[in-house]
Amino acid sequence: MLIDTHCHLNGYPPERVPEYVRNAVDAGVTRMVVIGSNLDDSRRAVDLADAYPGTLFAAVGVHPHDAETWDSEAKEVVSALAGRPGVVAIGEIGLDFYRLLSPRDRQIAAFEDQLELAAALDLPVVVHCRDAYDETLGMLERSEVRRHGGVLHCWSGSATDAQRTAGLGMMLGFGGIVTYDSARNVRDSLCSVPLENVVLETDSPYLAPVPFRGKRNEPAHTRIIAEAVAGLRGIGLEQLASITTANACRLYRLP
Repeated sequence: MLIDTHCHLNGYPPERVPEYVRNAVDAGVTRMVVIGSNLDDSRRAVDLADAYPGTLFAAVGVHPHDAETWDSEAKEVVSALAGRPGVVAIGEIGLDFYRLLSPRDRQIAAFEDQLELAAALDLPVVVHCRDAYDETLGMLERSEVRRHGGVLHCWSGSATDAQRTAGLGMMLGFGGIVTYDSARNVRDSLCSVPLENVVLETDSPYLAPVPFRGKRNEPAHTRIIAEAVAGLRGIGLEQLASITTANACRLYRLP
C-alpha cells in the first residue's frame, strides 16, 4: 500500500479524474492527498475529497505564486474550508524566489500568516520552497511546526537543508526528481535523513519520473518513485512502502 502525499488531481479535466484514481488504486496507491494552491483550487480539492471519501484527501491554502491574493477574506475562506471533512492540511504554502510571481514581502507575509493559521487549527502544513531554503527554514524554525507537523514537498535542497528539516520533525517529500540523473543533491538528501522523515509524492501532473519524464504525471507513478527510493536506500519495496505509508498517516493523521 502506497500513499501519494501530494498531487494536483484538481488540475485535471474532471472527466479524467476517475481514470487516474482507478489507475492509482490498481498500482497499489490507495490514498492520495489533493493539494490546493489558491482559493478556487482549494475548493476543487475539497470537492474531490467529498467525492472519494477515504481515498482522496485535501489540503487547502494559497501558494507563494498567488501570495498577492492573500488577505483577511482569503484567510476566512481557507479557515472555513479547513473544517470540511477530508481536509488534512494547510497548503501548499511557502516561498518561491525562483519565479517571483509575487513579491518577496507578500510571499513572506502570506506564508507567516498561514503558518499561524495552521498552528491555530492544529493542522500540518504542506510547504513549497524554491531557491529560498534559508528563508523558509528560518521561518519554520520560528513557527510552531514542531507541534503540528508538516512536509517540505518536492524536495530539491541540499543534504544540509534536509538534515535541518528533519531536525524540525518534518517530512521531506520525494517525487519524480529523485529518478533524474542530474538530481544528485536530491539523492544525497534522501540518503542523509532517517526513513522516518521520508514520504512519497508525485506532484502530478508535473515532474513525471523516468521513464515518463516530459509526459503528464499521475498518482499511479508513486509506485515508480517508491521503487527508486527503495533502491537508493537499499531496502525492499514492501519495507519502503510500509515505512512511508506509516509516515504519511502520521503526517496527515490518516487512519
